Amino acid sequence: PLVPARLERRDGHLVACLAAPQHGVAPGQACVFYDGATGMRVLGGGWIVRAPRPADATARDRLTAAPAPAI
Repeated sequence: PLVPARLERRDGHLVACLAAPQHGVAPGQACVFYDGATGMRVLGGGWIVRAPRPADATARDRLTAAPAPAI
């Protein structure tokens, strides 16, 4: 599902601060960023390199993605 998020750049990575907690997010999965106005245009993405543990309620809504290389 599409989930609104705020993106922050930290140490060469993008951190997606999700508007709502998501279950099943894990390193190795893709993270894709879409245009918020239409939700149909891909703006960018990368591979998830770190996701909070489910038991970590304070960071459950943040995941870190390494930018995908340009093709």
